[in-house]
Amino acid sequence: MRKRTVLAAIAALFVSTGGPVRADEGMWPFDQLPLAQVRKSLGVTLDDGWLDHLRGAAIRLTSGCSGAIVSRRGLTLTNQHCIVACARELSAPDGDYVADGFLAEGTEAERVCPGLQAEVLVEITDVTTDIFAAGKGLSGDRYAAALGAAIASAESASCHGDRRYRCQLMSFFDGGEYRVYKYRRYTDVRLVFAPEFDVAFFGGDPANFTFPRYALDCAFLRLYENGRPASTPHFLVWSTAAPRAGQAVFVAGAPAVTERQLTVAQLAGARDISLPLLIAERSAERQALQLLAARDAQARRITAVALFNVENTLKLLQGRESALLDPAFMAQRQAEEAELKARLAADPKLAASIGDPWADIAEAQKAYGVRFAAWWALEADAGEGSDLFAYARQLVRAAQERAKPAGARLPEYADSRLPAMENALLDPKPVEPELECAFLTAWLSAARDELGPQSPATTALLDGKTPKAVAEALADGSRLGDPAQRALLWNGGMSAVEASSDPMIQFVLRTDALARAARAVWDDEVVGPSQTAGERIARARYALLGPSVYPDANLSLRFSYGKVDGWTDPDGQTAPITTFAGLFSKAGDAPPYRLPARWTKSEHQLDVATVLDFSTTNDIIGGNSGSPVVDARGEIVGAAFDGNRHRRRFRLRQRTEPHRRRLHRGHQRGPGQGLRRRRLGERVARASAMKLYDSRRAPNPRRVRWFMAEKGIADVEIVDVDLLAGAHKSDDYLARAGMPMVPALTMDDGVTITESIAICRYLESLYPEPNLFGRDPRAAAITEMWLRRAEMLAAGPLMQAVRHSHPALAVLEIQVPEVAANNQAQAERGLELFDRRLGESAWLAGEDISMADGVLFIGIDFARMIRFKPPEALKNLGRWLSKMRERPSAGAGV
Repeated sequence: MRKRTVLAAIAALFVSTGGPVRADEGMWPFDQLPLAQVRKSLGVTLDDGWLDHLRGAAIRLTSGCSGAIVSRRGLTLTNQHCIVACARELSAPDGDYVADGFLAEGTEAERVCPGLQAEVLVEITDVTTDIFAAGKGLSGDRYAAALGAAIASAESASCHGDRRYRCQLMSFFDGGEYRVYKYRRYTDVRLVFAPEFDVAFFGGDPANFTFPRYALDCAFLRLYENGRPASTPHFLVWSTAAPRAGQAVFVAGAPAVTERQLTVAQLAGARDISLPLLIAERSAERQALQLLAARDAQARRITAVALFNVENTLKLLQGRESALLDPAFMAQRQAEEAELKARLAADPKLAASIGDPWADIAEAQKAYGVRFAAWWALEADAGEGSDLFAYARQLVRAAQERAKPAGARLPEYADSRLPAMENALLDPKPVEPELECAFLTAWLSAARDELGPQSPATTALLDGKTPKAVAEALADGSRLGDPAQRALLWNGGMSAVEASSDPMIQFVLRTDALARAARAVWDDEVVGPSQTAGERIARARYALLGPSVYPDANLSLRFSYGKVDGWTDPDGQTAPITTFAGLFSKAGDAPPYRLPARWTKSEHQLDVATVLDFSTTNDIIGGNSGSPVVDARGEIVGAAFDGNRHRRRFRLRQRTEPHRRRLHRGHQRGPGQGLRRRRLGERVARASAMKLYDSRRAPNPRRVRWFMAEKGIADVEIVDVDLLAGAHKSDDYLARAGMPMVPALTMDDGVTITESIAICRYLESLYPEPNLFGRDPRAAAITEMWLRRAEMLAAGPLMQAVRHSHPALAVLEIQVPEVAANNQAQAERGLELFDRRLGESAWLAGEDISMADGVLFIGIDFARMIRFKPPEALKNLGRWLSKMRERPSAGAGV
């Protein structure tokens, strides 16, 4: 018995970083890849085609995560925790998609994720010279205004007003380099699959940032365009091999902000000023959410995602604080900074052009200490997690900023960014007043404590009331939860905004001048001086260290390389791989180790030796969640979902002990066990109960195996039937199949069907994606037409030619040489039709591969047994054959 399972990719990446660039350190931009280093470290040579394909399949989600396109029709892999907000927003009291999971039984059942968008990087343009020229000789407000105008111009020049794209200027090396990233936008993103929360977050908060892990933290989305699944030519295919220790692996994703190149003065400011405040705020927020969640089941449902997020954030903040309070860490950073200064001083000409930017940053840190609380409370963290406040601020500011010339606007309101903002703003998204009230109360309480109860800002925010009273009035009275109200205000501009009686709009109109003022002072006294000084440090670093230095992460697409590996620390040795056996052995009756009932009931149906999660040495951080983890062939082996406790320091850290430089991932076969065998219902038992009676190399069974490979179906038991030994004519087989022929499929109810196309149509109904028989009546008719032509004009005749001429098949057929010759000649004439068709279409039935392609390909490939080759003059057919032979499905059933 050959029982196989396919697990969709998940990955628990527990990584840390090194200092002087290590073999597996670095989050590298795609236009600055250390390919020689990769070759030297891992023995793998990557070319432009490999990298372009990976870049084109990697996505950035506006939820702050990453993902990978895994089909030509927009199917996308990411983490469950990346879409948990979507699952919550789509849930109702009688259907909790977070707790119970979700599975769309077809594209028509896929649900739009409110506000979620996806982006694919398509172009990078270096605009450093233009940006430097714009700000040359300027400082303060003049510098900020000139920079804003240059940014707007650069972004506009890249996007050309095309709303399908979003262009964003990205700063690297603290302002030492500037590039415009052009993204293909997908504003219609729908939920396809999410596992139950108990299996996605198995082990709960105690297991977070640890390894070994046994979590199925995966989910599938689909990208849509014009109401139909998007055509996505760049997509990643699954690796069918389990990960192994020492295997080279690569990650593409959008890591969040790192601060590995901050100066010692900036690190001290974070340690002494910002981190204590942020930890106190998030702790208070967690307490408020816990109190709300304790009220009843509905409150637990609406707070689950927010609690998950705040607890994760707290752990990350505490990890960074721990690093900065570590004298050894700070001493190391001081030594590295001193070394860079010494190397700069040894080059008098370079030193004269650079000056002393470290002193300038230290001076700006004095302003940082004075200005941070107001900037954070009024601008950066205003509203904390309130959607209603975010809507109101965007509506007010958009109305104000759109009335200004492009170069005078705040950068986030540049013309190139407005379409994405509008889509997110107007998408329907449920708003929970009680959750809104909790967020607003926490924010207003923190602002009062940080700014002082008698400060002008506190007076404006509270107007003599308590934080809770203000929050309740805003949350209960605002109508901005209705997207129609938001659309009226967005389209109506400043006159509509000013005339609005909505309390949240009026609150923002009354207080936003304070926030803008805090932002202007912060930009003038902290950001501007730090940025210009950072540019000089970046130039010095690049001049002295060259391209071996990578820039801090900033949510731009990055590439990381490493290998599957565990680690050793004082607690012992940690192996890099976990399996389903470990999951079931740790399962209990209560959270966080409780498994859903359908999982425990299906344990006997699973191959528990299948890899579930694994760890690697790749360099990742927050934002990489959902990033594809691929092997040297570019095939998915996992998806990033977490990091170990050491990684919490690595936003700041540049060097660490070798035993801690590890990350965890989940193997791609694990989720398939979950996705295909679990299926949220009947399909669990249906697939596992089916048996396919197969005979390798025979063309008709091979059609089914090709079909299954294209769809990734690997949970059907395969039974080999020896045709040459006559097994298909045995009484037992005839009693089952009714005829001496293969393939045959015994379905879950015990009924057996034969005929390869009939079997494939049945499997298509169970596994509709990717569709291979035509998605609508028109496509189905065209596919059927070309399938029949392939069968009658080429595949069938070639099979007869082989059966009547190959000596090994004489036991199966009374061979007639004339039959062989006539059928081969008929096939050669038929191939001319297919050559003409493939000159006008990518595939036989249109722009997508179909069963018609499979039938023709297998017929031609089978005829190689008699050394048949299509005529060389059929160039289009030849190109198509090359494409077919490059697909992983080409070897299925051989």
